[in-house]
Amino acid sequence: MIYQIIFNPEAGRGKAQAALPVVQYHLKRAKIDYQIHQLEAVADHEVLIQSFGKDDVVVALGGDGTVNALLPGLLKFPRKLAVIPTGMINNLARAAGISRRVPEAVRTMLTGTSKLVDIGVINHQKYFINGMGIGFDGQVNLEGNEIQTMAGNKVYIIAIAKAFRKFEPILVHLELNGGIIDTAIFQLVIGNSPFMGGGFRLTPDALMDDGALDIALVEPLKKGRIVRNIRKLRNGRGDVLNEVHLDRTTELIFASTIPIPVHYDGEIFQSDDLRMEVAVIPAAIHLIGDWNN
Repeated sequence: MIYQIIFNPEAGRGKAQAALPVVQYHLKRAKIDYQIHQLEAVADHEVLIQSFGKDDVVVALGGDGTVNALLPGLLKFPRKLAVIPTGMINNLARAAGISRRVPEAVRTMLTGTSKLVDIGVINHQKYFINGMGIGFDGQVNLEGNEIQTMAGNKVYIIAIAKAFRKFEPILVHLELNGGIIDTAIFQLVIGNSPFMGGGFRLTPDALMDDGALDIALVEPLKKGRIVRNIRKLRNGRGDVLNEVHLDRTTELIFASTIPIPVHYDGEIFQSDDLRMEVAVIPAAIHLIGDWNN
């Protein structure tokens, strides 16, 4: 068995690059076989993953976006996935109980438990392991991607402030669990894990292995109301607000009459199609984590 480390030097504005020697030190000390691959230097991630031994472990050294880039290959050529989180937000690590401290993350990689987790799919072509944000959350990601002069939670805070100034609620059409909803939304979250954005538990009851996706539909609400209730939204108690509605489904159809900001695992969804089909692929990928955390 070889630990195939795929690292993204851009992740976390350089955090992954800085973490690589630390990872190598701990693996050498433990006499573990490993190989290093740079994400951006690989033209075809699927071909790379196919070339690994079936017992090898694919290690994503980066953020949620790094993991997302590997999903198509892992779906086609199943290998266990481990994560050493060095991205900006690292929501997947939170969900899987993986420490953001590199030595502890390496320990989980070597001794953690593998679990089959679900994957979300958009229009039969884009995949997400953590979640999908539509509306305000998508606008936050757009703003965050444009901020290149800082890192960490500061980026997320500034991106939220900019998104507040730009985003307006949008009328959408939803087909969900046999029903139809036509309403204006502030935000729609489709969660495979509880965490979204800067660690907000917007779908607090989401489980990564239940064969379903959790939904948080947020109707338009005033900015002051958001600010006053930010702690509730962060700690998974957003459903106490009348504007927040939670649900669960295996598939849904979403449509808008105008383009609306969308992200999946923090990656910007770029499409001219105003209609999206989202579904769950149950028990799709083996993820190593500390599931008791």
